[in-house]
Amino acid sequence: MISVGGYRFMLAELQETVDRTGCGSASVAVLPDALTGHRLTASATNRDATQVALRSGGANPLLVGAFAVRHQASGIRNQNNPK
Repeated sequence: MISVGGYRFMLAELQETVDRTGCGSASVAVLPDALTGHRLTASATNRDATQVALRSGGANPLLVGAFAVRHQASGIRNQNNPK
């Protein structure tokens, strides 16, 4: 069991929910987070289709958000844009 904010999940159940979307290869992982206990992250061959399928199926928004494209942390400078 993992705790993400005020929610508790079984990782296997989250993965089963993702597998039922039928959107190709996708996986869910858990990362430690100092504020919320854990944070969900995910990868998929088709992130957009997976998000749409999860959202339309009524999945928890935290699971849907795990498939969002992550942006570079603000404290790390981009080599191409050193501002």
